[in-house]
Amino acid sequence: MGIVVVIAIIIIVVVVVVKKNKKDENEPIIPEIIEKNYIKTTMKENFEIPSDNKIQVVGANFQFKLNAVILGKNGKKFTIGNDGKIEGVTKDDFPLTYYFNESITNGSYLFKDVKCFKTIDLSRMDGSQLVDISNMFENSDFEEIYFGTESEPNNNQLRYLEEGMDFPEEGIEEEEDEEEIEEEEEKKYFYTPQIKSASNLFNNCANLKKVQLSPYFNVGRNAKGMFKGCKKLEEVNTKSISSTEIEEMESMFEDCSSLREISFSNDFLTGEIKTLINVFTNTLLNILDISYFRLYNLQSSTDIFKGAAISGTLKLGKYYSNDNIRDNIFKEIAKITDPSTHVYTPSGTNINTVFENIYSNERGVRITVTTIDIDYNINYKEDANYRLYSNKLHFGLGWDFNLNNTYDLDSSVVTFDYKYKYLSNVYYAHLTEYGGAINLNGDDLTGEGEGDDEEIRVSLDLLPSNVQMFTVQLNSYNGNSLKNVESAYIRISTDSEVIGTYSITQAGDNIGLLIGCFFKKTTNNSDEWYFKPLNEVIPGHEVTESVTAIQEILHLIFDNKMISTTEFISRLKWVADGLSVYSQRQKYNSLYWNGTHWFADCSNLIKSIINGRDVYTPKRGSYQKKFPVVGDVNANNLILKCNNISTDFNELQYGVPRLLHLKDNQGNGHVGVYLGQNVYSSNGYANVIEATTSWGANAIIYSWVDSDGTRRRYQGGPLSEMKYNWSSHGSLDQWLW
Repeated sequence: MGIVVVIAIIIIVVVVVVKKNKKDENEPIIPEIIEKNYIKTTMKENFEIPSDNKIQVVGANFQFKLNAVILGKNGKKFTIGNDGKIEGVTKDDFPLTYYFNESITNGSYLFKDVKCFKTIDLSRMDGSQLVDISNMFENSDFEEIYFGTESEPNNNQLRYLEEGMDFPEEGIEEEEDEEEIEEEEEKKYFYTPQIKSASNLFNNCANLKKVQLSPYFNVGRNAKGMFKGCKKLEEVNTKSISSTEIEEMESMFEDCSSLREISFSNDFLTGEIKTLINVFTNTLLNILDISYFRLYNLQSSTDIFKGAAISGTLKLGKYYSNDNIRDNIFKEIAKITDPSTHVYTPSGTNINTVFENIYSNERGVRITVTTIDIDYNINYKEDANYRLYSNKLHFGLGWDFNLNNTYDLDSSVVTFDYKYKYLSNVYYAHLTEYGGAINLNGDDLTGEGEGDDEEIRVSLDLLPSNVQMFTVQLNSYNGNSLKNVESAYIRISTDSEVIGTYSITQAGDNIGLLIGCFFKKTTNNSDEWYFKPLNEVIPGHEVTESVTAIQEILHLIFDNKMISTTEFISRLKWVADGLSVYSQRQKYNSLYWNGTHWFADCSNLIKSIINGRDVYTPKRGSYQKKFPVVGDVNANNLILKCNNISTDFNELQYGVPRLLHLKDNQGNGHVGVYLGQNVYSSNGYANVIEATTSWGANAIIYSWVDSDGTRRRYQGGPLSEMKYNWSSHGSLDQWLW
């Protein structure tokens, strides 16, 4: 009996093992590497599978090898044919999941004409090697397309994103090790740092209702027709689009007839845009915000709004390549804008008058245009200066008393010579200067009472000749944020007119605000004074702590320079001496700091520091200066903005930094900085700093340039892997003082 039981048990075990092994044979074996690189889909409810049981899952025009497998819901494996179809599929096999054995480099036409799916989620697809996603979803029937969460990753997540790792939900502490992190629920972003083109990406996706882009969704140089023909699309988050290099926007939103709002934020960068033909054609918008557009290089403004309509809110920008381009754009807008639309234009310009006149001529109707202060990158040289015809100035500062908080605001005047050298100031601790030419009435500590709480009076004709300019500003002495001060203002007037009244809440969370600058011009032995509004935040509880920041702003205003040459080199070396990662995140002028590492590509490293990036006590995150010295340009265009460009490297001089430039075989640019000095680095002597992947560095490093332009890891050291040498160099003196 015992023997029989043992035999029975053995038989059962053998049967179970055989069944288990048989089941394993039918199940596809997915290598761990491809489990981290996949796409999920769901099927359309009304989709009918053809009689031959073959469905299109990859675009027929997709011409590149796709090393992937498709698994059905129950683990059934499908092979993709040369025609982009799989066969033997039933509705029970849905949803389908694409597993990639390797990163693909070209996604153009990948899902063109695919009709079976309702949704697709690419948030777990590895896009790090993609260079082209043009026509990727053209003429497909997707209703929803997801590339990941639209929220910007936190600093901990960004660390994993930059290093190509998966990362957990927000809240995981940085010190947790990778094993603990991998056990958490993972989130992925479709990260495409190398994209060159996204033209026609969603072209003619007539049923597409929702697109959820991931942060830093790079579109490269070409976004032509990107959303064209998406007639059911109701919302586009342009803030997620990384547009540092974008040059083509033709027909980008053409025929998006369900879109009611298109609002471009300060992160959507347009400095390289060359064409906008048909970009808003046949749209019916309630809100259009193009106030941040900087159309410096726009070559044509034809048919931008052909067949469109705007009713509700319209916000216009101030930067155009020339007045004809601007006026042509305004004429088109005037023809298609409802007379009841609220039109906003930037303050400090005559754009409101220009638009009102054009609107009146085009529509025969006068409208009221409201000016607003727009927090975008201001080019001072394009700002009109206000001529003063009176020698008597009055500055009145006022704010309401708040029972819950105590505010002590202090107005002040600081004087400078023609080289921006500090001369003197008038503030609560020094009430008069120059024999009474500048006077402050006292120091109000609370803001109680009606009318102006503090007053400063200036007699221009009594100022000494060496006073070439002076600034007016205010500071919150007790450190309370200016945005919380109730009804605060500063009014600037002469004895005959009010020049302007400025709301102090424009300073946001800061405690200091530089209102404007008065400067003197001498013409035919006669002094003329002008006022330039600035509205720039400054540090300091009192003006004595703000003088250095004010001087930097004056250098920027009149010389278009942010920092000195010495300070520029010092900051570059500080970054190169720290921990860093080469990163093509394509974020405008971004030198990103995550608390331990710097992240930047070659041009953004240089631009960010020229624009004043604080590297000694940096805040976490990227950096965009309100008043940039260097605008929205890539490496190839950065060298073109330099003075005295040369290909003779014997001209490099000790003590004179220069911008170095080269192009690879594909025409992609790379830049570095010749330091004008030799530095002993960990590898040997160096005279260049660059952000690069060469020599396996993948970081911001020291390197060396020979007198013939040869590029080396250090003096006498190895050449770069591709032997790319520096081809030209240019002066930095137009940006540095």
